[in-house]
Amino acid sequence: MEGVVAVFTAFLVAAVPLALLVTKAVDLARNLFDKADSAPKWVWNVVAFIVGLVICLGWQFNYVTALADAVPALSGSTTLDGVAGQIITGLSVGAMASFWHEKLDQWSSVAKTNKAEMTQV
Repeated sequence: MEGVVAVFTAFLVAAVPLALLVTKAVDLARNLFDKADSAPKWVWNVVAFIVGLVICLGWQFNYVTALADAVPALSGSTTLDGVAGQIITGLSVGAMASFWHEKLDQWSSVAKTNKAEMTQV
């Protein structure tokens, strides 16, 4: 069990920078193409999945294989090797991007509030 936790932690450590990259790429696209903020939220969620897939397929990132190897029932399988693992990695990175978008937005709003309070003093 400790091995699975260690591998999952390593997966998160490797995937978080990619998720932040996806988040900022989607924010850039949103700022360029949807200045009026008229597109539904689901569009940007789909764009995050697509960007995650493109990054992981383009650079052949596959973090899922190591995670699957840590699970005894999946350790001998080659199903997640290659493109299948890259696709799952890309989808998971795209999904994580939504969390980071919300978190960065929250931190930004706190920073703006603090700055406004400091300028009033």
